[in-house]
Amino acid sequence: MRPKMTLLLICCFLIFRRVSSDLTHGFAINSNSENDTWKHDLELSPRHRIKDSSYLLDRYPIRELPTDSLNCHRPAKCVEMQRSTCMGTRLSYVTTTLDLIPEHVTQDIIEERLHVLQALRHMPKCWAVVQPLLCSIFMPKCVNNTVDLPSQEMCKMVSGPCRIVFNHTIWPSFVKCENTDLFPRLCKNDIRELKFNISGKCLKPLVPTDNALAIFEGVESCGVQCNDPLFTPDEHKQIHSFIAWAAGICGSFNLFTVVSNN
Repeated sequence: MRPKMTLLLICCFLIFRRVSSDLTHGFAINSNSENDTWKHDLELSPRHRIKDSSYLLDRYPIRELPTDSLNCHRPAKCVEMQRSTCMGTRLSYVTTTLDLIPEHVTQDIIEERLHVLQALRHMPKCWAVVQPLLCSIFMPKCVNNTVDLPSQEMCKMVSGPCRIVFNHTIWPSFVKCENTDLFPRLCKNDIRELKFNISGKCLKPLVPTDNALAIFEGVESCGVQCNDPLFTPDEHKQIHSFIAWAAGICGSFNLFTVVSNN
């Protein structure tokens, strides 16, 4: 019996030693791998970190990403602007390009299109975000035959407030946020910082409102007014007066009926 117990203890000791050795070896390999990765990250120069977008996305919050990416600019033919304003706001540069428009256009045609698109000012929330986008497409900054592209984030900002016009003929068909050639990600555009002078205003009979229950479908911050817009204020007064007289007469007849029965 004792030889068997001794043999069993020897086997357990050998198994335990084998497992312990494997665990120690595995930990050493994993530790070396992590150290190599850490050393590799340290060896990356700042220039490499800026160019490697996957590296940046894994390690930095979006707001800290560098904005001066090579994708944010494109070679283009610069021309002098005939007019220095866009949507009523003066631009800080004097040269632009027509190359972002996928068809033959002139600056006069672009001015006409921007004038038509000013109808969007009757959608105040849409108007507040769509002005810099339209100016960065139709009248972008172009210097040394290089154009600044609008960012994808700038484009997506209009997808909510302006969604009602996306399938309308007034909206440029080529303006699609998923087009990363025209709208690269994480780009800084000077036009976005401009303060535009023309403010939005609800188109009658809609009125400004923050009441979610009264908002007209597709037109944020504008809703239907309480009074029926088909009638003038005088007609509303006449209707209210008629209802008051009718209610008074009906009440008098009811009171007379009750008194007579008693």
